[in-house]
Amino acid sequence: MADENKPAHVQIESPKRHWRYLLEIFYAPRRVFNDLANIEVNAWRIPMLLLTALIILAALAGGPARLQHTLMNLEQPPDDFLYWTPEQQNQFAEGQIAMQGPLFTVIFPMIGSLAGLWLGWFLLSSILHLLMTLKGSRQSREAYLNFVAWAAVPFALRSLVQSVALLSTRQVINYPGLSGLISQQAGGWRVYLGLVLELVDLYGIWFVILLLVGSPIISDLKTSKAISTALIALLIFIVLALIPGIVRTQLGGLGAVRPFIYF
Repeated sequence: MADENKPAHVQIESPKRHWRYLLEIFYAPRRVFNDLANIEVNAWRIPMLLLTALIILAALAGGPARLQHTLMNLEQPPDDFLYWTPEQQNQFAEGQIAMQGPLFTVIFPMIGSLAGLWLGWFLLSSILHLLMTLKGSRQSREAYLNFVAWAAVPFALRSLVQSVALLSTRQVINYPGLSGLISQQAGGWRVYLGLVLELVDLYGIWFVILLLVGSPIISDLKTSKAISTALIALLIFIVLALIPGIVRTQLGGLGAVRPFIYF
């Protein structure tokens, strides 16, 4: 018996055909989304694994830049350092050395970005699925997982650009997105504005446009209803993405605040 919760037009499609979407998403996104709306296989693997690989590449490429940044910003021994016990002095030195190791310059940044990628993908897909279902869409959760994953392909270009920049300049990207418009010494509401602006760049705008273009196709709802629902889902997603940064801001860690979600 067919599942009554799935659209009648859903079909099974060979995963091998999904590779062509890597190019079509850039010049024929509607065609890609029409295909995704009519298949029930997990088509998200290709874009998510591609993004994962490029995040790992960017983390490796940024290792030397982060090491150089760490060396330039190592904490100086306090004035009473000479009066510390030998054990305390050794602990301070070991901490300085650890900060220069691959654990801090490569592994932790890579884990953070990968967690943000996969958590962000699952979270936004779930929010979209929930809100669209409440509006009358009958698409499965898998359809939205596929949709968000393929809409995120432009972020692969961002990772490539960042990798090239890190390798060529050996400088850490301190102000992602439009956050450079906010002074580093800014306080109050400007700190939170800076968090939001970190999420705004060409690739993020491209991602949002693809979501708005594809939402009516995937959900099979009226265009106005689908787009307004997608915008609400994005707003909820952005608020959730900013929570870790806001918490760290309240705790006083203003210098290293970043939105957790990769998207």
